[in-house]
Amino acid sequence: MISKLQSMRQRLLVAAGLAMILLSASLAIDCWDGLGDDETTMTMSASRGHFG
Repeated sequence: MISKLQSMRQRLLVAAGLAMILLSASLAIDCWDGLGDDETTMTMSASRGHFG
């Protein structure tokens, strides 16, 4: 039988895990968007003759 303390600890671990998943997903999306912005900037600069 699971005691109240173990049950609370389990809920806390689940909540912390969910928070970590959301945080990492948010950071990954921000990083992905940042890469897209850099690529667009480089492509535009290359098309204007800034590189080479």
